Amino acid sequence: VVPRAEMVKGYEFEKDRYVTFTPAELKALEESARHTVDIISFIPLASVDPIYYDKAYLLAPDKRGAKPYHLLLAAMRESGRCALARWAWKGKQYVVQVRPSADGEDGLVLQQLLYADEVRSPKELDIEDAAIARPELQLALQLIEQIAAESYDPDAYRDEEKSRVLAAIDEKIAGKAIVVAEP
Repeated sequence: VVPRAEMVKGYEFEKDRYVTFTPAELKALEESARHTVDIISFIPLASVDPIYYDKAYLLAPDKRGAKPYHLLLAAMRESGRCALARWAWKGKQYVVQVRPSADGEDGLVLQQLLYADEVRSPKELDIEDAAIARPELQLALQLIEQIAAESYDPDAYRDEEKSRVLAAIDEKIAGKAIVVAEP
């Protein structure tokens, strides 16, 4: 076990060669948190591949911001565009998408995006090409159509693991022993 006081942070720039940073040096490199989201440009709403999506946050205006908030929301809905912006939080700068909520509610979502170097490309997986016959494709399309839905309904799905854990908690509270089944 290495005590926290003996830990150092650094970066390996060559095999077995590192530069280290003191906590003060790392603090100086941090981006200052701001209470603003700085819009860079407006792009078509569907132009960001969801593979770049990270965390989503709901945005709300401050006390005097209701009018510009709703104006931005209405303009983005009407134009079919979303905003690309910069946001600094917890010492780091992020690129974010600000978009109208997709559920029809009148609100804005700040969608934190991953940088290009944080996302792997399918090309890296070296997937072998395969020929597809037309009858195979038609059968696959028929199977898709049989279980197709028009939209995603988040209420239709439950976290089954959470339900099992909560049930086990209730049993423990009731004084019952938990029996683990073989997988």
